[in-house]
Amino acid sequence: MPCSRCCASGFEHECVVDTINRPRPSERRRQANRSAHARSAFSTASSASPRSTNHLDTLELQQFSPQDMIAPQSAMHTMSLNLTESSPIFMGESEVSDPKGDVIERGIISEEDARCIYERFMNGSKNFLPLFDPVRDTFDSIRSRSLFCFTVILYLASRAVSDFRANYHLQRVLQDEAQRLAEDSFFAKPTKLETVQGMILLAAYSEKTWFSTALILRTALDLGLEKSLDTLLAQNPAPRSYLSATMEDRQLVWQTRTFIISFTLELDVASGTGRKSRLGDVDISKLRKFLDYPLSLYSDMRTISIVELHQLRAKCRQVIESTAAAQLISVELPAILQRLQQWWKEWDDIHDQNGFHPGAFQRSSLKLALNYAKVFIYCVTIARIQKLQQTPEGAQGLDSEVAPSLWKSLVDVIENQLTFLVTEAAYICHLTWAPTYSALTIGFITTFAIRVARWHPTLINRHMVLQRVRRILEYLKNPPYPDIHRTVQIFVNYAGALLAEQDLCNNESTIQSGSESSNQPEVANTPRSEFNMAAMPGPPTEGSHARVDRETDLTAPLPAYPRPEPAQPRVPPFDIPNWNLTAPIADSFDLFEEGQTDVFDFLPTLAPN
Repeated sequence: MPCSRCCASGFEHECVVDTINRPRPSERRRQANRSAHARSAFSTASSASPRSTNHLDTLELQQFSPQDMIAPQSAMHTMSLNLTESSPIFMGESEVSDPKGDVIERGIISEEDARCIYERFMNGSKNFLPLFDPVRDTFDSIRSRSLFCFTVILYLASRAVSDFRANYHLQRVLQDEAQRLAEDSFFAKPTKLETVQGMILLAAYSEKTWFSTALILRTALDLGLEKSLDTLLAQNPAPRSYLSATMEDRQLVWQTRTFIISFTLELDVASGTGRKSRLGDVDISKLRKFLDYPLSLYSDMRTISIVELHQLRAKCRQVIESTAAAQLISVELPAILQRLQQWWKEWDDIHDQNGFHPGAFQRSSLKLALNYAKVFIYCVTIARIQKLQQTPEGAQGLDSEVAPSLWKSLVDVIENQLTFLVTEAAYICHLTWAPTYSALTIGFITTFAIRVARWHPTLINRHMVLQRVRRILEYLKNPPYPDIHRTVQIFVNYAGALLAEQDLCNNESTIQSGSESSNQPEVANTPRSEFNMAAMPGPPTEGSHARVDRETDLTAPLPAYPRPEPAQPRVPPFDIPNWNLTAPIADSFDLFEEGQTDVFDFLPTLAPN
């Protein structure tokens, strides 16, 4: 009987690895003898068949590679997996074709629509994940080379293109097809470069990506992609131009770019899920030399800059968490902020010298990455100061005004980040194609700003924060990340309700006259019983509830006495957000695997003592 691996791949024949219900050795010898007699009896017919001759030649020439001999059970399983009555034993490179045809031939999507969304995906996703070569990786080329990668592109494009975003049936069918082909591609030997690219796309645009990155890196290492950069830089002489490059040169560039992006994805996911990267630091000087290679693309600049920033953030965190408070504030923190500013200036100048407009997506993303890195550094620093202040030795020589000053600097960066997110038109335009990590950072900044406004209302302009977060929430509707949008929506709903409730208490006479009627629907549509009113003014009187209800429903008759209970809300009750940052909040976004550490483990204690 076949094992689970064979069943998952659609092979129902006997598996040589399976030890259950396998034929006894005597039975196998009898079967082999019968086969030998059959071959001798029909030798004339066999010699007349070209296919049979090729089959026997393949059996004679079959050899195991050194990698297969290291794990003989895996080698035998590979033979069993590929062996059928109509197929020879073959372990060389081959094209994995689907006898059913692709999604176009099967009528799932028309070729016209497929070409349209394919081009839209290539033009939009290249700013975040420049995996593909614009000359080589055309619609017809990818379709003929890798059915798996082609289907993944169509699936992701159907989620993002506005004309197809509401066609959930098409998305579901394409998703199932991509997953089925992914299972088949994982067992293909050897794995092609396009398979790795398709795996990167699935992981980057998935909401649970950590364990899939391990498979991507393992596959990339098996293909030897980590050696491609050194091989490329060691060329002497290097090609003088794009036109003079050979196919081997181009292949090296495609492999190098794929490995750099897989490395970037692993850093993004590790940073966004509170885990440590499995990979060591890469030599940034080598990555910058890759930009000087004639076959590199302009989009490679942003990828390499992000790798450099990730490594810089990790080193800065190590310095902060191992430095005393006085030295941290006076020496290390200014030096770290200067290094971050220098990183931004260098890469912004590089983009400027290559003709990118100041408002272009690439330069806008550099600003947002810089601000997010500053938020990260300030949070780690404040958390370090809070930890040191718990002991007399750690707080020695530390001014009492240091922590409030750091909070103020952090709030300034948060406000700048919110401003950029609502004013950078190029970045907003391409946000539809953002992978999970980019969307997650936006979700974090918005919810973090609301939490700061909740616990420290004197530090931040709450009305400005709520206004801008609502605009950002509208942008988050477009990318296909319902969990991130849902979480931000919960915080926005409650922040608006709490802010309106406080304004109602502080300005009761003004609200009664109707001067702030714009806030009334939020108050009337939110159930009072679910408010978390800790550290907030007391609830309004019953009379104030009656006045709010009258202004909300102008056709209702005026009551002669205050209503004992508020009117029923017109919308379903909201979920209660997790305001406390001292506990893990990774579950708030519902994006991560069970048992995972806190996604925002670097955050300081935010609730007031």
